[in-house]
Amino acid sequence: MEFLKVKHFICTLIFFIQPFYSMEKALHESTIQPPLEIIASNFLNKTDFIPTNVNFTTSTKQLPPPTFGESACYPEANGASQYLIGYGSLMSTASKDRTYSNTGENVPVRIYGYSRLWNCKGVSVSYSTTYLGALLSANKSSYFNGVVFKLPSASAILDYDKRESFYCREEVPMSKLQMLAPTRRLAAGQYWIYVTRPEYDEFPTRTYPIVQSYVDTFLSGCFEMEEKFNIPGYADECISTTEEWVSPWVNDRIFPRRPFMHQPNAGKIDRLLNEKAPKAFRNIMIE
Repeated sequence: MEFLKVKHFICTLIFFIQPFYSMEKALHESTIQPPLEIIASNFLNKTDFIPTNVNFTTSTKQLPPPTFGESACYPEANGASQYLIGYGSLMSTASKDRTYSNTGENVPVRIYGYSRLWNCKGVSVSYSTTYLGALLSANKSSYFNGVVFKLPSASAILDYDKRESFYCREEVPMSKLQMLAPTRRLAAGQYWIYVTRPEYDEFPTRTYPIVQSYVDTFLSGCFEMEEKFNIPGYADECISTTEEWVSPWVNDRIFPRRPFMHQPNAGKIDRLLNEKAPKAFRNIMIE
């Protein structure tokens, strides 16, 4: 008897619920949902969320990449022994040897009558940076430290001309060079330095910032000279004789919070920068 009562109750309940279930099913089936791709496309095509009063141009000079081979920018060697002066990435033996592996060793010097500064905009179709550059200074007593190295032949200089395409190569009299290695002397020859081309002379911008990976190459070369030739304070001088340590400056190391994984000099580079260029160093942005 109880079983029949329960069965009757269930049948009655189904009778009243079924119409509402059918209506809900019909309503759901009549509402066609667009595919996710269409929703995404409609969102991405909307432009009303993009501010119209923002200027995204961050560099005042929009230039094409440089043209190699201009005779005015790359004068011919005179047949004497050829030497290049390095003051940025060329200070690192590893970096220098990637262009031409059969060159002489880097030897530390001071270069007088020139300024080293962050002023060379590396124009590229991709992301780029502001490199170190050199300019002839009105102050004849100004100087910065760098290196000199001998080329195996006059033709080898062409490979470095291609590498340093944002610069012009000009001759430096030996009288403007001071040897810093205690047991070395400057040999007779023709000495060249790369100076920033006027059209690429610009301080760092958001489009062309200073990048830490280039700073690491530069200062690794400085530490290399300091340790190899036992010159205390040589790396300090690399920073103090470089102008325009400014923002924007981005940390583009592979592991910026654990840089020692790929840059063994990261610790001492950061300590030195924090000491010698603290304001700019504290404003470095992780990229």
